[in-house]
Amino acid sequence: MQPAGAMMLHARNLIRFLFAVDGQSYSQENFVSGWKPTGDAAERLKDVLPILHQHFAHPNPRRLKPKLPREHFRQYRDRLPYDVLEVMSDFVKIAQLQESSVAGSIYAAVETARLSLENEL
Repeated sequence: MQPAGAMMLHARNLIRFLFAVDGQSYSQENFVSGWKPTGDAAERLKDVLPILHQHFAHPNPRRLKPKLPREHFRQYRDRLPYDVLEVMSDFVKIAQLQESSVAGSIYAAVETARLSLENEL
């Protein structure tokens, strides 16, 4: 898998975590209460999730013939890492306010990702 593909797979997993997708055994709901992702970045993440499912999830007969072509998510691709960071940052703020046990480690991971993106520019 190329680096971009790996990033898309990680983004898919983080989006599932943030939106507590059905069947997700672990999500943000395990760490904070009463929070749901909102805003433009969150809406874009919701829009791109079905595309990421089709192209980056475990293969099955349904996914082998995706309904949406890869070209469809090009409109999201460049923006995706920034949208994930924005929504994760919102989650971290709530986790800190609620004194969640994971707030510090997730904050560190988000800041590391932010610095990595800034260094790529």
